[in-house]
Amino acid sequence: MSWGGVKKQTNIEDIKAWCDKMGVKNYTINSKGEIDVDGSVDLFNKDIKELPYKFGKVNGYFSLGNNKNLISLKNCPNEVGGYFSCSVCPQLDSLEGCPKKVRSNFYCGSCKRNFTVEEVKSLCKV
Repeated sequence: MSWGGVKKQTNIEDIKAWCDKMGVKNYTINSKGEIDVDGSVDLFNKDIKELPYKFGKVNGYFSLGNNKNLISLKNCPNEVGGYFSCSVCPQLDSLEGCPKKVRSNFYCGSCKRNFTVEEVKSLCKV
């Protein structure tokens, strides 16, 4: 049996504490244990290595930009209603785990490597 990298989200209090610490507002925890947000999520420059909990749907934008130690997009939302950003994350070398659907722009510049438009479109409907 292999571990998929997603924390088992059985402790709702831990999820709530993390959301409060990170300034995530207007969220609910859905039946799958994912964090749905009615609004935007701004995790810009929060010194995140990877998201500890899975996001489901975010109606606004979702920013992970300027996280110097970010190594993974695991647990990113499935769908983002605004833009998605993982720009200026110099340790990030893969878009695996990025949102499947972004209704606005997808920003991923100034990372460990340069991602192509084709790479983004192969993983995400933008």
